[in-house]
Amino acid sequence: MGKLIPEGYKQTEVGVIPADWDISALGDLVKIRSGESPSCLKFAGKGFPYFKVDELNNSEKFAAKTKYFISAADKLVPKGSLIFPKRGASIFQNKIRILKNDSYMDTNLMTLTVSDSISNEYCYYQLNYIGLSKVADTTSVPQINNKHIKPFNIPFPLQLEEQQAIATALSDVDNLITSLEQLIEKKKAIKQGAMQELLTGRRRLPGFGEGKGYKQSELGMIPEDWEVKRLHELGEFQSGIGFPLYLQGKHQEVIPFYKVSDMNNNGNEVLMLNSNNYISKKDLVKLRTTIVPRSSIVFAKIGAALFLERKRILLVDSLIDNNMMAIIADIDNIDVKYLYYLLMNTKLSKNPLLHSVGKLLAKY
Repeated sequence: MGKLIPEGYKQTEVGVIPADWDISALGDLVKIRSGESPSCLKFAGKGFPYFKVDELNNSEKFAAKTKYFISAADKLVPKGSLIFPKRGASIFQNKIRILKNDSYMDTNLMTLTVSDSISNEYCYYQLNYIGLSKVADTTSVPQINNKHIKPFNIPFPLQLEEQQAIATALSDVDNLITSLEQLIEKKKAIKQGAMQELLTGRRRLPGFGEGKGYKQSELGMIPEDWEVKRLHELGEFQSGIGFPLYLQGKHQEVIPFYKVSDMNNNGNEVLMLNSNNYISKKDLVKLRTTIVPRSSIVFAKIGAALFLERKRILLVDSLIDNNMMAIIADIDNIDVKYLYYLLMNTKLSKNPLLHSVGKLLAKY
């Protein structure tokens, strides 16, 4: 038995929507334009903005910043039009923007200029919610053409006032998210400054270092009651191992087998809490390898991931693949969390023992 439709709603080909809403093909609501070839236009130091796909990275919602300008004033796309990539991988990044000014664009972009029956910001949020990849032909090279836009149905309130109210509510959420992101970045900067001062001894915590001065070291000035040690004196390095394909994809076993990509998993921002792969104790015996103990600090040791400078602490005994390395802290000489923050304040990618191909050696 199908789900009951709530009172005041109706079933449509795009799903259940309010009874006083309608659905329409985008082609009936917008005017579609594709970009102009640069060879057909005359560029200038100022004038009307000309956008390439990369220029859409300069903003989150309204496209205004570009380094290209056109002096002519014919065939302009009117301000308020939606602009987005029409071919290539950029489609999957959902880079939809609203033109802040009358503009030009290159042949890799497309614009939709809305009619009087729909709010441009409402249309912007609908397309963001749907996703450009749902509109595009992705069977080979991703692309969006008129034939994909025109028949694509979207739901919308018949009253323009309700469309605008929805767009305003979502815009307020966008502004709140932006404010929170800016606050987070500010807090990160404060934390980074505190780490720099505390981990170099420039600032001492109450109860430590009273009456103590500073001394010169190979790292610069440090508190006189501190000392400089090589990392290998504070712990043991252990590299990961190859991860056989036949063992990958298991989720019900007990021993996490981490790859570099697992550092991106939600919840793994500091402690490694969850893995995309687990193995059994029998599998561990077959691999004839040594477990990496809990509280070890792991990081990428090869490739572009090394330059992201991500370090994590293992929550449980684990295995790591051969693109990773661990330092097992000597807890008699250093606190694990202190070592973690010390490493977070250290750019391993700038270490002189880094090969030109991006491979870190355990010779600290």
